[in-house]
Amino acid sequence: MSRIPKAVSTGIVKDHSNDTKLSEKSLIATPAKSVLASKTKAVNPPRKALPTAVRKVGSKPPCSSLGVSRKIAEEKEPSVKKKRPKWDYKGRIDDMEEMFRKKEMEYTTLQRDVEMLKDKNNLLQVKAATDGEEHLAELNRQKAFFEAELEKSKLTIQTLESSVSQLASAQVCIKADKEALQAKVDLLSSEKLNLEQELQACRKQCEFLQAELSKANDTIRLDEMERRKLHNSLIELKGNIRVFCRVRPLLAHEKLPGMDDTGMMMSNFIHFPDRDKKQIEIKNLPTNAMATPKSGSMLFEFDRVFDPSATQAEVFEEISQLVQSALDGYNVCIFAYGQTGSGKTYTMEGPENDENCAGMITLAMRQVFQCASDLKTLGWTYKFQASFVEIYNESLRDLLLVNNNNNNNDSASLNGGNLEIKLVASSIRPSATTKQEVTVPGLTVEDVVSVDQVERLLKLARKNRAVGATKCNERSSRSHSVFRLHIRSSNESSGVSCEGSLNLVDLAGSERLKESCVEGKRLEETKNINRSLSCLGQVFQSLAKKDNHIPYRNSRLTYLLQNSLGGNSKTLMFVNISPKEDHCHETINSLRFATMVNQCNIGTATKKIAI
Repeated sequence: MSRIPKAVSTGIVKDHSNDTKLSEKSLIATPAKSVLASKTKAVNPPRKALPTAVRKVGSKPPCSSLGVSRKIAEEKEPSVKKKRPKWDYKGRIDDMEEMFRKKEMEYTTLQRDVEMLKDKNNLLQVKAATDGEEHLAELNRQKAFFEAELEKSKLTIQTLESSVSQLASAQVCIKADKEALQAKVDLLSSEKLNLEQELQACRKQCEFLQAELSKANDTIRLDEMERRKLHNSLIELKGNIRVFCRVRPLLAHEKLPGMDDTGMMMSNFIHFPDRDKKQIEIKNLPTNAMATPKSGSMLFEFDRVFDPSATQAEVFEEISQLVQSALDGYNVCIFAYGQTGSGKTYTMEGPENDENCAGMITLAMRQVFQCASDLKTLGWTYKFQASFVEIYNESLRDLLLVNNNNNNNDSASLNGGNLEIKLVASSIRPSATTKQEVTVPGLTVEDVVSVDQVERLLKLARKNRAVGATKCNERSSRSHSVFRLHIRSSNESSGVSCEGSLNLVDLAGSERLKESCVEGKRLEETKNINRSLSCLGQVFQSLAKKDNHIPYRNSRLTYLLQNSLGGNSKTLMFVNISPKEDHCHETINSLRFATMVNQCNIGTATKKIAI
């Protein structure tokens, strides 16, 4: 009550006009409004700006200010009060004082809120300034980054534009290539269609040809069996023991003036009278020759006669049928007989380093392996085993021993053991003529698969073989050598299996003791050689006479070869003779021996079919 000015109270008391209500409002409301307005204006801008600042930072007003505002708003709401009478100044003054207190409280609250908002505004301004700087720095960084990215993008765009230009050019080329390839594809598709049609036709033709091939193979198999039968019949018609005569040419140091290129004497010591090359005639015999006929000449006839101009290939062509018989399952024996220096070793083995003059052994091996390869298509498989022995002074020696050192080629240095010969049960069917087979226990037997391997064995055997010098030949073979190839064949389709053997024999040189003038060890060697050759002649004589007993055991040579000399084999003998006139006696002896052998008929050879 003391804060109310007198003027106000005096005015209120004295004024009793109709405008008393307006005067009261002006007297009461104006001081409060002026006081509040002055205080508010002094503190801060108008209140309506504060909520805007608060909304900018996204914060809410304090609970106390909101409560006061809500309370003030409630107070502002028109309250239903009983209107005081105009004369009730005291009541009206009380109301005004009450209103003043409320306004004062509101003012205090608002002032407190203003202070709080000012503090908050300061914080927000500091934060806004700080955030603005950070944001500005971030924006600057982003600006720099985006500027760099922009430069990169520009470079990328330039590169891409260049690539696009290149790709556009490439697209034009590719389009042209595509059109060309499409045309080619169309052409190839057409060709493919044609080829597919041709393929179908070829498949049908292939099926037809396969059927024809199967029939042809069956026919060939039957023809092969028939060929073997006919071949065997042909050999039997020619005789199971055949004799070929071969005259060697004179060597370079033996030629004299008046000789032709073949080395034949112009005196016509040896003649070949027939065109069929089956006869040989010895003319102008010396008066001291054994049983010289009055005509002074002797005529001999054999299955084939080779003059000095005959090559190794021509000679082998005549014996190739016998090699084929060995492949067909027969025992075959081919041996060379003659005086020393007549060309037996040359015929059988050939010279050491001359492929063009290969001997019968090498040529036979070539045919054997070639035929085995050709017959694979008919279902035939072959297995070959080779051995090489020599008979020296009636001792059997293995020529394939690697440690069989014979560098001096002297009989005194020979080793290799004295092998034994045994008879074992035959592997052929019981109906065959021969019941036993010859075998040599402990003998080296090599499985051979090629001609080169056989030639290496021949070199080893040649190194180990016994040779020596005589008056007739400075390098005379002092032993009989026997190369044996055991052949086993089988045919899976027909189930046929058979065994055969091919024996290629180089006999030691026959010579008369008087002419060879040997003595000591050479004399003993010559005696054994002549004895074994004599036993060979006795065996042929017994075979020719059909004797019940054949003296195979009289010599190691005939004992070893008994399966190849008897009725279960096919045999061919080369009689090698020298063209030298001073060898006339040995030549006639060899030709007579060959004639005796040629008269033998040992019967029909038997094919060895394995059980």
